[in-house]
Amino acid sequence: MAARWKSLSWMVKSFYSLNRTLSLYHSQNSSLVRYNYNDLYTQLKRNYKYILDEKLAAKIAKRLEPLRDESIVVTNPGTGVLVKALLKAGASHVIGLEPERKFHLSLTDLKSELPEGERFEILHGDFSKIDPHLMKKDVCIPPAISSEDVLRSVKPQPWESDHLAARFIGIEAAVNPDVVHRNLLRHLGAIAAKNGIFHKGRSELAFFFAEDRAHKITAQFGSKYYNRQSIMLEMFCDVNILLREPCSMFYPVQRKEKDSFLTLVSIIPKKKPSVDIAREDLEYLNYFIRLLLVKPKSKVLDVMETISPGSHTIFDELEFADDLTVRDLCTEQISQLASAFFHWRGRSLNFFYDVGSHEVRTK
Repeated sequence: MAARWKSLSWMVKSFYSLNRTLSLYHSQNSSLVRYNYNDLYTQLKRNYKYILDEKLAAKIAKRLEPLRDESIVVTNPGTGVLVKALLKAGASHVIGLEPERKFHLSLTDLKSELPEGERFEILHGDFSKIDPHLMKKDVCIPPAISSEDVLRSVKPQPWESDHLAARFIGIEAAVNPDVVHRNLLRHLGAIAAKNGIFHKGRSELAFFFAEDRAHKITAQFGSKYYNRQSIMLEMFCDVNILLREPCSMFYPVQRKEKDSFLTLVSIIPKKKPSVDIAREDLEYLNYFIRLLLVKPKSKVLDVMETISPGSHTIFDELEFADDLTVRDLCTEQISQLASAFFHWRGRSLNFFYDVGSHEVRTK
């Protein structure tokens, strides 16, 4: 009985919390009151979250400063609470990438109220479905969208420039939860190839991630969360934690999330990655690292022999100890190993075409 009462109490508190948030939004945005926000925020895409709290939006904008002269892409802006905060904080060019057409009318109203000098573009698109044609040669059927369309109005920047081409801001989401892991790996590949959302230059990904995802993305050598994805991120990007907020600050809040947090992580491509391999070999790197980490207690020398017979010869160049185990490899050493392997003339890429190698193309 006590458990049922506790559950009912939490649901009532959540309902009133949402109503307070929506009421605040109504009172401070009188021109938008004519929309029924309770209807707008029902039947949302599964696993998608929105920022409705203006104080949270202002805090996010503050952590992302400086914003002036930056091109910012807000993913899933909803009714535009974060967009308003970014513009107020000094942003002069914001692109709203919203997959739900029901939000477009209120975003259009927001655009019409902006003073001269502030640019706000509204695009129908889903960031989790960006550039499907780069993977499978698919046609971009909305809400899928190409990065060329998203960044059409963005000025290109040299890769070596300190100025970023664009900054993508939002909450990591996809209808299929399995897609989010693959999407980040796909964007890492785009960094290396300088295509996709990076075809105009280095762009920042500043996204809120679920706690377990944030741990894995930001994990350093020695952490229990240290994994292939964190290794590749460290090779190609500068990764920093900007903010940590309870899930109750976002909408909708699932019961299982009431005591959880979302972490805002900034991911910015390095001007020069720590791994040195040819562009045509980049598609093999992900799977190479995956195979390398399969048996963490094994000797690196033995694992390399299973990947490509004869690869023990590169150990002489790297001066690695013969008894070095996989779990003792830090990211810098993995970068050195990968660079040496892909420059080695005797390498075999059969590991990529063996049974199971199809996985690298889909995950």
